[in-house]
Amino acid sequence: VKMAIFPLHSWLPDAYTQSPTPITAIFSAMTGIGGYAAIRILYTGFPSTLRSWGFMMTLAILALVTILYGGYMALAQDRLKTLLAYSSMSQMGYLLFGIASQSIMGLLGAILIYVAHGFAKAILFMASGLLSKSAGSDRIRDLSGLAGRMRLMSIAFMIGFLSLMGFPPLLGFWGELLIFAGSIYSALSSSLDAVRLTVTLIAIIAAMITAGYGLWTIRRILFGEQSDLVRRSKPEPLLLLAPMLASALLLIIFGIQPTILTKLAEALA
Repeated sequence: VKMAIFPLHSWLPDAYTQSPTPITAIFSAMTGIGGYAAIRILYTGFPSTLRSWGFMMTLAILALVTILYGGYMALAQDRLKTLLAYSSMSQMGYLLFGIASQSIMGLLGAILIYVAHGFAKAILFMASGLLSKSAGSDRIRDLSGLAGRMRLMSIAFMIGFLSLMGFPPLLGFWGELLIFAGSIYSALSSSLDAVRLTVTLIAIIAAMITAGYGLWTIRRILFGEQSDLVRRSKPEPLLLLAPMLASALLLIIFGIQPTILTKLAEALA
């Protein structure tokens, strides 16, 4: 429920859209805590479940459905905060898929997804709040042409979305790579697990398809003809943009050197 995994996700869109944007930015980073709790509980309290093929495959299939459903619903949204809510749901699907991979590699990928999601959503929800204040709307159709008006915000905004899409060399890329590589490794080790391999390949295709909501949003908001609201808005002062730019920089640094996080995760395990 805490991770908003399908079909226990219905609370998430309302919670995100009805909360004040600063609270939502923090709340989005905390959504993945359910994943961390699942890792700690399963690996320390119920290690026998990790060897249960049926249980782990059930989690993997739920994760796949969550990835697809969250991405599909994100594509259908016109309000930026609602789109980001369903995007978080899709990201939690990746995290659960890593937990269900039955491999250390997939588990490390899930941790990287958790960190990348926290930084990326902090950027995007801060941008949503600043745009709502400056332009007076968070509807995507009202925010076109932002890149020509607010360049620094647009750069951070793009980095946040590209990381969610798994674009190299950002941190989100390594998270998705390790998750899928770990699941494939589990499917091919000892004896061929055709079901797990099939589910993983479908998840990889789903990741490519659901990346469309990121490209669609980047295109509609950053590029194209400037809307009247964007044209009349004033660029935000650098002080307000500093947290967004710092988060974007960390996505790049950890993407170039993901071993900083993987070694830390191994040390804390």
